[in-house]
Amino acid sequence: MHGPDGVDYPNRIVYIEIKKPELLEYKHAPDKGDEPVSFEVTVTFAEQGDKTRLTVRMLFPSAAARDHVVTKYGAIEGMNQTLGRLEELLAKLTKEA
Repeated sequence: MHGPDGVDYPNRIVYIEIKKPELLEYKHAPDKGDEPVSFEVTVTFAEQGDKTRLTVRMLFPSAAARDHVVTKYGAIEGMNQTLGRLEELLAKLTKEA
């Protein structure tokens, strides 16, 4: 992960389940010596007319672990930026189609 502070943060993602086109489930599983917080993420995609509802759920081992990731790494802003880039990409692909 490349952070807004210019620092590259090592990340290891292990996919648990992929169900095209509705589900991505993965675990942030850092290598020993890297960030100590491990968590699971579930992303679902559901058709709603001509749109898609995207839901992201992150499960942390504790509220303190969640707060650490939010505070130290700006996880909420990072997710907002990631979803914003996805929206831009989809808009571009839709125009090209």
